[in-house]
Amino acid sequence: MAINKTGILRWAMIPLAFMGCVSETESDLSSKPRPEKSLLEIFTGMEKLSVIEDIDPEIEQPPYQELFLQASSFRILEDLASEDPMPVYLKELFLNISRRLEGEAPDLKQQFDKVNLNYLVNIVDPRIPIDPQLELVLKRILDEFQSDLSLMEVPEVDGVEELKLALQDAETAKRSQELVQTTQSGEDEGCALEVYTQYGSGARTCALDYNQALEMLENNYLRRLFEAELRFEERNRQLSAFELEQLPVVVEQFRTLLTAIRKRGSKDEIHEIRTNLGFLATAYAYHLRTNLPLWHDYGAQLIELYYLKELELFAAIREEKEIEAEKAFQHCIDWVNNLIVEEVNKSCPGDEPILY
Repeated sequence: MAINKTGILRWAMIPLAFMGCVSETESDLSSKPRPEKSLLEIFTGMEKLSVIEDIDPEIEQPPYQELFLQASSFRILEDLASEDPMPVYLKELFLNISRRLEGEAPDLKQQFDKVNLNYLVNIVDPRIPIDPQLELVLKRILDEFQSDLSLMEVPEVDGVEELKLALQDAETAKRSQELVQTTQSGEDEGCALEVYTQYGSGARTCALDYNQALEMLENNYLRRLFEAELRFEERNRQLSAFELEQLPVVVEQFRTLLTAIRKRGSKDEIHEIRTNLGFLATAYAYHLRTNLPLWHDYGAQLIELYYLKELELFAAIREEKEIEAEKAFQHCIDWVNNLIVEEVNKSCPGDEPILY
Protein backbone atom coordinates (compact mmCIF):
# COMPACT_ATOMS: atom_id res chain seq x y z
CA MET A 1 0.00 0.00 0.00
CA ALA A 2 1.29 3.45 -0.89
CA ILE A 3 2.07 5.67 2.10
CA ASN A 4 1.71 9.38 1.59
CA LYS A 5 3.95 12.18 2.78
CA THR A 6 1.51 13.39 5.40
CA GLY A 7 1.45 9.99 7.07
CA ILE A 8 5.24 9.69 7.01
CA LEU A 9 5.83 13.07 8.59
CA ARG A 10 3.28 12.27 11.30
CA TRP A 11 5.06 8.99 11.97
CA ALA A 12 8.33 10.81 12.32
CA MET A 13 6.87 12.94 15.12
CA ILE A 14 5.32 10.04 17.05
CA PRO A 15 8.42 9.38 19.21
CA LEU A 16 8.36 12.94 20.50
CA ALA A 17 4.62 12.79 21.09
CA PHE A 18 4.91 9.56 23.04
CA MET A 19 7.82 10.85 25.06
CA GLY A 20 5.72 13.84 26.07
CA CYS A 21 2.93 11.54 27.20
CA VAL A 22 5.09 9.36 29.47
CA SER A 23 4.77 10.48 33.06
CA GLU A 24 7.84 10.31 35.25
CA THR A 25 5.54 9.50 38.17
CA GLU A 26 4.32 6.20 36.72
CA SER A 27 5.31 3.45 39.10
CA ASP A 28 6.16 0.91 36.41
CA LEU A 29 9.11 2.99 35.12
CA SER A 30 12.00 2.42 37.48
CA SER A 31 14.57 4.20 35.33
CA LYS A 32 14.82 7.10 32.92
CA PRO A 33 13.73 6.50 29.30
CA ARG A 34 16.39 4.96 27.11
CA PRO A 35 18.15 7.48 24.85
CA GLU A 36 17.66 7.29 21.09
CA LYS A 37 20.16 5.14 19.27
CA SER A 38 22.45 6.88 16.81
CA LEU A 39 21.91 6.44 13.10
CA LEU A 40 25.19 4.57 12.88
CA GLU A 41 23.97 2.06 15.45
CA ILE A 42 20.63 1.63 13.71
CA PHE A 43 21.71 1.28 10.10
CA THR A 44 25.03 -0.56 10.46
CA GLY A 45 24.86 -3.62 8.23
CA MET A 46 21.73 -2.58 6.33
CA GLU A 47 21.90 -3.19 2.58
CA LYS A 48 21.44 0.15 0.83
CA LEU A 49 19.23 0.20 -2.23
CA SER A 50 20.45 1.98 -5.34
CA VAL A 51 19.91 5.73 -5.52
CA ILE A 52 16.73 6.73 -7.34
CA GLU A 53 17.58 8.29 -10.69
CA ASP A 54 14.96 10.24 -12.60
CA ILE A 55 16.51 10.71 -16.04
CA ASP A 56 14.65 12.78 -18.62
CA PRO A 57 13.29 10.65 -21.49
CA GLU A 58 14.02 11.32 -25.15
CA ILE A 59 11.38 13.48 -26.79
CA GLU A 60 10.05 12.52 -30.22
CA GLN A 61 9.37 15.36 -32.63
CA PRO A 62 6.45 15.40 -35.09
CA PRO A 63 7.57 14.62 -38.68
CA TYR A 64 7.00 18.07 -40.18
CA GLN A 65 9.03 17.52 -43.33
CA GLU A 66 7.36 14.22 -44.08
CA LEU A 67 3.98 15.77 -43.28
CA PHE A 68 4.26 18.60 -45.80
CA LEU A 69 5.98 16.52 -48.46
CA GLN A 70 2.84 14.39 -48.42
CA ALA A 71 0.62 17.46 -48.45
CA SER A 72 2.20 18.89 -51.61
CA SER A 73 3.13 15.65 -53.39
CA PHE A 74 2.00 15.12 -57.00
CA ARG A 75 3.52 12.04 -58.66
CA ILE A 76 2.53 13.20 -62.15
CA LEU A 77 4.98 16.12 -61.88
CA GLU A 78 7.90 13.72 -61.45
CA ASP A 79 6.85 11.71 -64.47
CA LEU A 80 6.48 14.84 -66.58
CA ALA A 81 9.89 16.15 -65.51
CA SER A 82 11.56 12.85 -66.38
CA GLU A 83 13.51 12.41 -69.63
CA ASP A 84 11.85 9.02 -70.09
CA PRO A 85 8.97 8.62 -72.54
CA MET A 86 5.62 9.68 -71.15
CA PRO A 87 4.05 6.77 -69.19
CA VAL A 88 1.03 5.05 -70.72
CA TYR A 89 -1.15 5.92 -67.73
CA LEU A 90 -0.42 9.63 -68.24
CA LYS A 91 -1.29 9.51 -71.94
CA GLU A 92 -4.57 7.79 -71.08
CA LEU A 93 -5.24 10.37 -68.37
CA PHE A 94 -4.70 13.21 -70.83
CA LEU A 95 -7.05 11.53 -73.29
CA ASN A 96 -9.76 11.13 -70.66
CA ILE A 97 -9.34 14.74 -69.47
CA SER A 98 -9.58 15.95 -73.07
CA ARG A 99 -12.85 14.09 -73.54
CA ARG A 100 -14.14 15.39 -70.22
CA LEU A 101 -13.34 19.02 -71.11
CA GLU A 102 -15.07 18.89 -74.50
CA GLY A 103 -18.37 20.04 -73.07
CA GLU A 104 -16.97 22.86 -70.94
CA ALA A 105 -17.19 26.55 -71.81
CA PRO A 106 -14.58 27.66 -74.39
CA ASP A 107 -13.34 30.52 -72.20
CA LEU A 108 -12.38 28.03 -69.46
CA LYS A 109 -10.44 25.91 -71.94
CA GLN A 110 -8.63 29.04 -73.07
CA GLN A 111 -7.58 29.67 -69.45
CA PHE A 112 -6.02 26.21 -69.34
CA ASP A 113 -4.19 26.94 -72.63
CA LYS A 114 -2.59 30.05 -71.14
CA VAL A 115 -1.68 28.82 -67.67
CA ASN A 116 1.36 30.59 -66.23
CA LEU A 117 3.11 30.77 -62.86
CA ASN A 118 1.17 33.77 -61.50
CA TYR A 119 -2.12 32.17 -62.50
CA LEU A 120 -1.31 28.99 -60.57
CA VAL A 121 -0.04 30.84 -57.49
CA ASN A 122 -3.26 32.87 -57.41
CA ILE A 123 -5.30 29.68 -57.54
CA VAL A 124 -3.42 28.32 -54.51
CA ASP A 125 -3.80 31.49 -52.45
CA PRO A 126 -7.14 31.25 -50.52
CA ARG A 127 -7.16 35.04 -50.08
CA ILE A 128 -7.68 35.58 -53.81
CA PRO A 129 -11.24 34.91 -55.03
CA ILE A 130 -11.65 32.27 -57.68
CA ASP A 131 -14.13 32.29 -60.58
CA PRO A 132 -17.18 30.29 -59.33
CA GLN A 133 -17.63 28.62 -62.72
CA LEU A 134 -13.98 27.55 -62.77
CA GLU A 135 -14.22 26.29 -59.20
CA LEU A 136 -17.28 24.21 -60.03
CA VAL A 137 -15.51 22.58 -62.98
CA LEU A 138 -12.37 21.91 -60.96
CA LYS A 139 -14.34 20.33 -58.12
CA ARG A 140 -16.33 18.13 -60.45
CA ILE A 141 -13.42 16.88 -62.52
CA LEU A 142 -11.11 16.47 -59.51
CA ASP A 143 -13.68 14.17 -57.93
CA GLU A 144 -13.88 12.13 -61.14
CA PHE A 145 -10.10 11.78 -61.52
CA GLN A 146 -9.16 11.59 -57.83
CA SER A 147 -7.74 8.06 -58.03
CA ASP A 148 -6.00 8.70 -61.38
CA LEU A 149 -4.24 11.83 -60.05
CA SER A 150 -2.95 9.99 -56.95
CA LEU A 151 -3.39 13.08 -54.80
CA MET A 152 -2.61 12.45 -51.13
CA GLU A 153 -5.67 12.53 -48.89
CA VAL A 154 -5.42 14.14 -45.46
CA PRO A 155 -4.96 11.42 -42.80
CA GLU A 156 -6.96 11.28 -39.60
CA VAL A 157 -5.47 11.58 -36.11
CA ASP A 158 -7.09 9.06 -33.80
CA GLY A 159 -7.03 8.80 -30.04
CA VAL A 160 -6.67 12.46 -28.99
CA GLU A 161 -9.92 12.71 -27.03
CA GLU A 162 -9.53 9.23 -25.54
CA LEU A 163 -6.02 10.07 -24.34
CA LYS A 164 -7.25 13.33 -22.80
CA LEU A 165 -9.88 11.46 -20.78
CA ALA A 166 -7.41 8.77 -19.71
CA LEU A 167 -4.96 11.39 -18.43
CA GLN A 168 -7.72 13.21 -16.53
CA ASP A 169 -8.92 9.96 -14.93
CA ALA A 170 -5.36 8.98 -13.95
CA GLU A 171 -4.71 12.37 -12.31
CA THR A 172 -8.02 12.22 -10.44
CA ALA A 173 -7.19 8.73 -9.17
CA LYS A 174 -3.77 9.90 -8.00
CA ARG A 175 -5.23 12.84 -6.05
CA SER A 176 -7.74 10.50 -4.41
CA GLN A 177 -4.95 8.12 -3.41
CA GLU A 178 -3.00 10.94 -1.79
CA LEU A 179 -5.91 11.60 0.57
CA VAL A 180 -5.60 8.13 2.12
CA GLN A 181 -4.25 8.36 5.66
CA THR A 182 -2.07 5.71 7.30
CA THR A 183 -2.80 4.91 10.93
CA GLN A 184 -0.49 3.52 13.56
CA SER A 185 -1.50 0.25 15.22
CA GLY A 186 -0.51 -1.17 18.57
CA GLU A 187 -1.05 -0.12 22.15
CA ASP A 188 1.29 2.11 24.13
CA GLU A 189 3.13 -0.01 26.67
CA GLY A 190 5.97 1.10 28.90
CA CYS A 191 9.00 -1.00 27.94
CA ALA A 192 7.91 -1.49 24.34
CA LEU A 193 7.32 2.24 24.08
CA GLU A 194 10.84 2.97 25.31
CA VAL A 195 12.25 0.68 22.64
CA TYR A 196 10.02 2.35 20.07
CA THR A 197 11.32 5.80 20.95
CA GLN A 198 14.93 4.56 20.86
CA TYR A 199 14.60 4.01 17.13
CA GLY A 200 12.80 7.27 16.34
CA SER A 201 15.83 8.79 14.63
CA GLY A 202 15.95 5.80 12.28
CA ALA A 203 12.28 6.11 11.36
CA ARG A 204 12.61 9.85 10.83
CA THR A 205 15.60 9.29 8.56
CA CYS A 206 13.59 6.80 6.48
CA ALA A 207 10.77 9.33 6.22
CA LEU A 208 13.11 12.21 5.39
CA ASP A 209 14.80 10.28 2.58
CA TYR A 210 11.41 9.23 1.24
CA ASN A 211 9.98 12.73 1.29
CA GLN A 212 13.09 14.13 -0.38
CA ALA A 213 12.78 11.51 -3.12
CA LEU A 214 9.09 12.33 -3.63
CA GLU A 215 9.86 16.04 -3.76
CA MET A 216 12.57 15.47 -6.36
CA LEU A 217 10.22 13.34 -8.48
CA GLU A 218 7.40 15.87 -8.24
CA ASN A 219 9.70 18.76 -9.17
CA ASN A 220 10.98 16.86 -12.20
CA TYR A 221 7.43 16.00 -13.20
CA LEU A 222 6.26 19.63 -12.99
CA ARG A 223 9.34 20.81 -14.90
CA ARG A 224 8.66 18.32 -17.67
CA LEU A 225 5.05 19.48 -17.90
CA PHE A 226 6.25 23.07 -18.26
CA GLU A 227 8.78 22.12 -20.95
CA ALA A 228 6.13 20.09 -22.80
CA GLU A 229 3.88 23.15 -22.84
CA LEU A 230 6.69 25.23 -24.34
CA ARG A 231 7.32 22.56 -26.98
CA PHE A 232 3.60 22.48 -27.79
CA GLU A 233 3.56 26.23 -28.43
CA GLU A 234 6.80 26.13 -30.42
CA ARG A 235 5.58 23.26 -32.59
CA ASN A 236 2.46 25.21 -33.50
CA ARG A 237 4.66 28.14 -34.53
CA GLN A 238 6.79 25.76 -36.59
CA LEU A 239 3.67 24.37 -38.21
CA SER A 240 2.78 27.78 -39.62
CA ALA A 241 6.40 28.39 -40.61
CA PHE A 242 6.59 25.11 -42.52
CA GLU A 243 3.39 26.00 -44.36
CA LEU A 244 4.94 29.26 -45.55
CA GLU A 245 8.12 27.45 -46.55
CA GLN A 246 6.10 25.10 -48.76
CA LEU A 247 4.93 27.91 -51.05
CA PRO A 248 8.33 28.24 -52.82
CA VAL A 249 8.41 24.44 -53.14
CA VAL A 250 5.00 24.44 -54.79
CA VAL A 251 6.01 27.30 -57.09
CA GLU A 252 9.05 25.30 -58.16
CA GLN A 253 6.82 22.33 -58.92
CA PHE A 254 4.67 24.57 -61.10
CA ARG A 255 7.81 25.72 -62.94
CA THR A 256 8.68 22.07 -63.51
CA LEU A 257 5.25 21.43 -64.92
CA LEU A 258 5.34 24.47 -67.22
CA THR A 259 8.82 23.53 -68.42
CA ALA A 260 7.56 20.03 -69.15
CA ILE A 261 4.79 21.50 -71.31
CA ARG A 262 7.40 23.28 -73.45
CA LYS A 263 9.80 20.36 -73.70
CA ARG A 264 7.41 17.50 -74.32
CA GLY A 265 7.58 16.14 -77.88
CA SER A 266 7.03 18.04 -81.13
CA LYS A 267 5.16 21.33 -81.44
CA ASP A 268 2.05 19.51 -82.58
CA GLU A 269 2.17 17.20 -79.56
CA ILE A 270 2.68 20.18 -77.25
CA HIS A 271 -0.33 21.92 -78.72
CA GLU A 272 -2.38 18.74 -78.32
CA ILE A 273 -1.59 18.27 -74.62
CA ARG A 274 -1.18 21.92 -73.57
CA THR A 275 -4.83 22.30 -72.56
CA ASN A 276 -4.79 19.06 -70.59
CA LEU A 277 -1.54 19.94 -68.84
CA GLY A 278 -2.91 23.39 -68.10
CA PHE A 279 -5.98 21.86 -66.56
CA LEU A 280 -3.83 19.40 -64.64
CA ALA A 281 -1.73 22.23 -63.20
CA THR A 282 -4.85 24.23 -62.33
CA ALA A 283 -6.47 21.20 -60.71
CA TYR A 284 -3.34 20.58 -58.65
CA ALA A 285 -3.27 24.25 -57.58
CA TYR A 286 -6.92 24.08 -56.56
CA HIS A 287 -6.28 20.84 -54.68
CA LEU A 288 -3.60 22.64 -52.65
CA ARG A 289 -5.93 25.60 -52.08
CA THR A 290 -8.59 23.37 -50.52
CA ASN A 291 -6.38 20.80 -48.80
CA LEU A 292 -3.55 22.78 -47.21
CA PRO A 293 -5.91 24.15 -44.52
CA LEU A 294 -6.97 20.56 -43.84
CA TRP A 295 -3.32 19.56 -43.59
CA HIS A 296 -2.85 22.41 -41.12
CA ASP A 297 -5.66 21.01 -38.98
CA TYR A 298 -4.11 17.57 -39.25
CA GLY A 299 -0.73 18.96 -38.18
CA ALA A 300 -2.33 20.76 -35.22
CA GLN A 301 -4.04 17.55 -34.09
CA LEU A 302 -0.80 15.63 -34.52
CA ILE A 303 1.01 18.19 -32.35
CA GLU A 304 -1.65 17.83 -29.67
CA LEU A 305 -1.34 14.04 -29.81
CA TYR A 306 2.45 14.26 -29.35
CA TYR A 307 1.89 16.63 -26.42
CA LEU A 308 -0.60 14.29 -24.74
CA LYS A 309 1.69 11.32 -25.26
CA GLU A 310 4.46 13.25 -23.52
CA LEU A 311 2.15 13.91 -20.57
CA GLU A 312 1.27 10.23 -20.49
CA LEU A 313 4.97 9.29 -20.54
CA PHE A 314 5.83 11.74 -17.74
CA ALA A 315 3.00 10.45 -15.56
CA ALA A 316 4.16 6.87 -16.12
CA ILE A 317 7.74 7.79 -15.18
CA ARG A 318 6.55 9.56 -12.04
CA GLU A 319 4.46 6.55 -10.99
CA GLU A 320 7.30 4.11 -11.66
CA LYS A 321 9.79 6.19 -9.67
CA GLU A 322 7.35 6.76 -6.80
CA ILE A 323 6.93 3.00 -6.51
CA GLU A 324 10.72 2.69 -6.47
CA ALA A 325 10.93 5.35 -3.74
CA GLU A 326 8.22 3.62 -1.70
CA LYS A 327 10.08 0.32 -1.92
CA ALA A 328 13.23 2.01 -0.68
CA PHE A 329 11.28 3.60 2.18
CA GLN A 330 9.64 0.31 3.11
CA HIS A 331 13.01 -1.42 3.03
CA CYS A 332 14.33 1.21 5.46
CA ILE A 333 11.31 1.04 7.78
CA ASP A 334 11.34 -2.77 7.77
CA TRP A 335 14.97 -2.66 8.91
CA VAL A 336 14.09 -0.35 11.80
CA ASN A 337 11.04 -2.41 12.77
CA ASN A 338 13.03 -5.65 12.75
CA LEU A 339 15.49 -4.08 15.18
CA ILE A 340 12.57 -3.01 17.40
CA VAL A 341 11.14 -6.54 17.40
CA GLU A 342 14.53 -8.01 18.33
CA GLU A 343 15.02 -5.47 21.12
CA VAL A 344 11.49 -5.94 22.56
CA ASN A 345 11.85 -9.73 22.52
CA LYS A 346 15.13 -9.38 24.39
CA SER A 347 14.36 -6.54 26.82
CA CYS A 348 10.57 -6.58 27.18
CA PRO A 349 9.38 -10.22 27.33
CA GLY A 350 5.64 -10.45 26.80
CA ASP A 351 5.26 -6.91 25.37
CA GLU A 352 3.83 -6.36 21.91
CA PRO A 353 6.32 -4.39 19.78
CA ILE A 354 5.21 -0.94 18.64
CA LEU A 355 6.27 -0.52 15.05
CA TYR A 356 6.68 2.37 12.62
